[in-house]
Amino acid sequence: MFKLIKGSIKVTDSDAGKLSDILNSHSLLQHVSTPTHRQRHILDLFITRDSQVVNILPIDPPLLSDHSFVVADCDCLLPPSEWS
Repeated sequence: MFKLIKGSIKVTDSDAGKLSDILNSHSLLQHVSTPTHRQRHILDLFITRDSQVVNILPIDPPLLSDHSFVVADCDCLLPPSEWS
Protein backbone atom coordinates (compact mmCIF):
# COMPACT_ATOMS: atom_id res chain seq x y z
CA MET A 1 0.00 0.00 0.00
CA PHE A 2 1.28 3.47 -0.88
CA LYS A 3 1.87 5.65 2.15
CA LEU A 4 2.66 9.36 2.08
CA ILE A 5 3.00 11.83 4.90
CA LYS A 6 3.40 15.47 3.90
CA GLY A 7 3.34 18.58 5.97
CA SER A 8 5.09 21.24 7.94
CA ILE A 9 6.74 20.38 11.20
CA LYS A 10 9.30 22.24 13.26
CA VAL A 11 11.94 19.86 14.52
CA THR A 12 14.63 21.31 16.76
CA ASP A 13 18.22 20.14 16.39
CA SER A 14 17.88 18.19 19.62
CA ASP A 15 14.78 16.36 18.26
CA ALA A 16 16.14 15.64 14.76
CA GLY A 17 17.77 12.40 15.92
CA LYS A 18 14.53 11.27 17.56
CA LEU A 19 12.57 11.92 14.35
CA SER A 20 15.17 10.00 12.36
CA ASP A 21 14.94 7.06 14.79
CA ILE A 22 11.13 7.00 14.55
CA LEU A 23 11.21 7.08 10.75
CA ASN A 24 13.86 4.35 10.59
CA SER A 25 11.97 2.11 13.01
CA HIS A 26 8.92 2.26 10.70
CA SER A 27 10.88 1.90 7.42
CA LEU A 28 10.08 5.50 6.46
CA LEU A 29 12.21 8.09 4.68
CA GLN A 30 12.05 11.90 4.73
CA HIS A 31 12.91 13.14 1.21
CA VAL A 32 13.31 16.92 1.56
CA SER A 33 16.98 17.80 2.03
CA THR A 34 17.15 21.54 1.26
CA PRO A 35 15.76 24.46 3.29
CA THR A 36 12.06 25.23 2.76
CA HIS A 37 11.65 28.17 5.15
CA ARG A 38 12.78 31.79 4.91
CA GLN A 39 15.02 31.24 7.94
CA ARG A 40 16.91 28.58 5.92
CA HIS A 41 15.80 25.42 7.71
CA ILE A 42 13.77 22.42 6.62
CA LEU A 43 10.22 22.89 7.83
CA ASP A 44 8.28 21.01 5.15
CA LEU A 45 8.58 17.24 5.08
CA PHE A 46 7.71 14.60 2.49
CA ILE A 47 7.77 11.15 4.10
CA THR A 48 7.16 7.80 2.41
CA ARG A 49 8.16 4.19 2.85
CA ASP A 50 11.90 3.86 2.42
CA SER A 51 11.35 1.69 -0.67
CA GLN A 52 9.26 4.35 -2.46
CA VAL A 53 11.06 6.09 -5.32
CA VAL A 54 10.57 9.86 -4.99
CA ASN A 55 12.11 12.68 -6.96
CA ILE A 56 11.84 16.00 -5.14
CA LEU A 57 11.92 18.71 -7.78
CA PRO A 58 14.12 21.78 -7.21
CA ILE A 59 12.81 23.87 -4.33
CA ASP A 60 12.52 27.58 -5.07
CA PRO A 61 12.83 30.23 -2.35
CA PRO A 62 9.55 31.15 -0.61
CA LEU A 63 7.45 33.66 -2.56
CA LEU A 64 3.91 34.02 -1.20
CA SER A 65 4.52 32.87 2.37
CA ASP A 66 7.45 31.99 4.60
CA HIS A 67 7.48 28.43 3.20
CA SER A 68 8.65 27.09 -0.14
CA PHE A 69 6.34 25.03 -2.32
CA VAL A 70 7.53 21.40 -2.36
CA VAL A 71 6.80 19.42 -5.51
CA ALA A 72 7.68 15.76 -5.96
CA ASP A 73 7.39 13.15 -8.65
CA CYS A 74 6.53 9.68 -7.38
CA ASP A 75 4.77 6.56 -8.56
CA CYS A 76 1.53 6.29 -6.60
CA LEU A 77 0.20 3.19 -8.29
CA LEU A 78 -0.29 0.10 -6.19
CA PRO A 79 1.34 -3.06 -7.44
CA PRO A 80 -1.18 -5.67 -8.68
CA SER A 81 -0.47 -7.82 -5.62
CA GLU A 82 -2.05 -5.09 -3.45
CA TRP A 83 -5.20 -4.51 -5.54
CA SER A 84 -8.36 -5.40 -3.66
